[in-house]
Amino acid sequence: MNARVTAGISALLGWRARRVKELDGTEISLIDVPLDREVRVTRIDTTDTRRVNRLASLGILPGATLRLIQNRGAFVAVVERDQVAFDSAVARSVWVRGDGV
Repeated sequence: MNARVTAGISALLGWRARRVKELDGTEISLIDVPLDREVRVTRIDTTDTRRVNRLASLGILPGATLRLIQNRGAFVAVVERDQVAFDSAVARSVWVRGDGV
């Protein structure tokens, strides 16, 4: 299916096109990761020391593997065996790769 058809179907169903993205090994923000896909954190894109410390306390560090299980309201991910919640601003600062995890 081409991108234009996918975008049209997504709009019809009320989905955001960014949620339809497939992971092809490229680095993307956690906010764009489809639900239930295992990804590996590649970097944290922020200069906010408090945010970095918060993410570290949640186990979200470069090299960590996680799976996003909720992306409406709060974002919820499974990191190791724990479920952790954070807002969209935090999700935007976490960059991941999906293939080859």
